[in-house]
Amino acid sequence: YCSVKVCLFFIKLFLVIFLFLSPPCYLYWKTQNIYTGNYYLSSFNSEYEIKNNDTIRIYTDEYGFPHIKSNNIEDAYFGLGFAQAKNRLWQIDMNRRIARGALSEILGNKTLQSDIFLRRLGINEYSIKQTKHVEENCEYLNILNAFIEGINYFGNNFKLPIEYYMTSSEFKNFTLTDMIASCTFFGLTMSQDYSMEVFMQYMEKKLGKEITKKILRFKDIDFPFWNTTIISDEELKKLFLYKKKEKFDKKDEIHENENEIKPNGKKTNNENEKKENNDDVNSILGNKFQNSGASNCWNVDGSLTSSGKPLLCNDPHLPNGMPGLLFIGKIYLPDNVISFASVPGTPIMITGSNSYISWGVTTENTDNSDFCEELVQGESYIKDNKKYPLEITKEEILIKGSAPVEVEIQKTKNGPIFGKKVPGFLTLMNQDFESSLPLSLRVAFMKKNFDAFDFYIKISTAHSKNDFLPYKSKLSFPNINLHWITKDGEIGYDAVGTITVKNYKNRFCHGYTSE
Repeated sequence: YCSVKVCLFFIKLFLVIFLFLSPPCYLYWKTQNIYTGNYYLSSFNSEYEIKNNDTIRIYTDEYGFPHIKSNNIEDAYFGLGFAQAKNRLWQIDMNRRIARGALSEILGNKTLQSDIFLRRLGINEYSIKQTKHVEENCEYLNILNAFIEGINYFGNNFKLPIEYYMTSSEFKNFTLTDMIASCTFFGLTMSQDYSMEVFMQYMEKKLGKEITKKILRFKDIDFPFWNTTIISDEELKKLFLYKKKEKFDKKDEIHENENEIKPNGKKTNNENEKKENNDDVNSILGNKFQNSGASNCWNVDGSLTSSGKPLLCNDPHLPNGMPGLLFIGKIYLPDNVISFASVPGTPIMITGSNSYISWGVTTENTDNSDFCEELVQGESYIKDNKKYPLEITKEEILIKGSAPVEVEIQKTKNGPIFGKKVPGFLTLMNQDFESSLPLSLRVAFMKKNFDAFDFYIKISTAHSKNDFLPYKSKLSFPNINLHWITKDGEIGYDAVGTITVKNYKNRFCHGYTSE
């Protein structure tokens, strides 16, 4: 009798363990691909097959980095798309869905507000319009198509990541529109001057204009960039960069006059009130500037190095994440070897080196977007005392488990209207900001055509500066500091991007005037 009970106990235990472990084991088996070793891929596009019978070899080393070997550039970028998808397919899918406001299609109602915001921002509409422009004007459309085919080949022929099974979703073919949307969203997140403008409005509300101006006076310093190559010590002092500043306190040179200025604009000599003012400043600033990331890049001429060759160092200082924001790898061509850090879901290599040149970038943090206060009356807006009709469009958002939602998008000449509230993720305070008037967002680079692909493909395959410098005018965003060196010993720096031209500083634009 006892032996029977023992047997039954172990049978039940086995069944419990089996039922508990079966789902995760099934998902693990269902989603596993080989992540080290070799892939030998034929050139899949029919046009490639007519031209040649080359093979793409992709080897993943012990550190997880892909090495892509091909006899031509189109197949190499096919391999890059395949390698990105093999390692980052879910990230690529999420990036395009976030950018185009389509998360709710697979995640349900909990992401609806995010989708509505992104649809109003206009990345989806901009990307659809720019697809035709890129198809008609991009010099390297064949390379873009090869890259997209590489992503889709993996997505349609290999096991999908576990997240697809956890969300009961399917992979949909990646498109040129998706790629433009991913690039646009990445560029917008790298260009956060709009967040600083919201922050300055917030500080003025809390501290008054005078103190805010003194704290943020670096925004008012004008450098003669066309004449200056070295910033002087005095200029560094004005920027608080001459010596390390741990935090703002009463010893810092926030106030130039002996009489301090209170948030209400009144002057005081009282030490207790001075301390209160400084505490107010510290409580508002917090660690927003002390712990914020800042990319760096520098290059050194060969006359100053022991090897006689120029040096370039670039640290983008992007936040850590799992997965990371960049995808690192190496491409081997008959006449070139390219080491790169690329943006997943795009062929853009923002930093890297090849057999002839090296390049690196940092964000300029220049002004390329503005929140504008608008006067809205019904379906019209006011500008210079005249009424103009709002541009009104409607978009449908698909929602998993629910009926689709139709979103109305209203636009002035400046851009889409978001209402009186700026979402917390667009501010430096991580909290919503309330405005007295409806706000629109004017993004300078989204008023220009998307031509960035030509520049980045050119610089990654360049043999000299003359191969890529003529294309820098095509890079409308993100605004970057571009550093480069060449095998021939040349070094260079270019500030590239799009900025707004306006006659005001440090506040929201008055959209109802001609500013």
